[in-house]
Amino acid sequence: MMNISDYNKNAQKAVSQGMETFFNWQKQALENTLTMVEEGIAVQEKNLNETRKQYQDWEQNMNRELNSQKEQYKSMVQSDRAGRKALRGKHRWYGGENPRDGWKQHRAQH
Repeated sequence: MMNISDYNKNAQKAVSQGMETFFNWQKQALENTLTMVEEGIAVQEKNLNETRKQYQDWEQNMNRELNSQKEQYKSMVQSDRAGRKALRGKHRWYGGENPRDGWKQHRAQH
């Protein structure tokens, strides 16, 4: 027959082992949760880095396109100015700088 003190020791030992098992499960569950959180954060950081890279590429492409358009505009303006300069020498106005004034003088003379 088992005495009461052995029974109490066995009961305490069972309770202690049960609590240890319970705490180990909780610890493992918490570790699993933290691992999933860390993996999720790593994925988010990877996605964020990819998004940053795509944004930087987009920004560089936009700046390159803007600079190209600026150069095209400058080229057109310079070409237009050169064309106007070339035309200045080919026209003869009768009188001052304003062609209308010259036309008035020309009409008055003829």
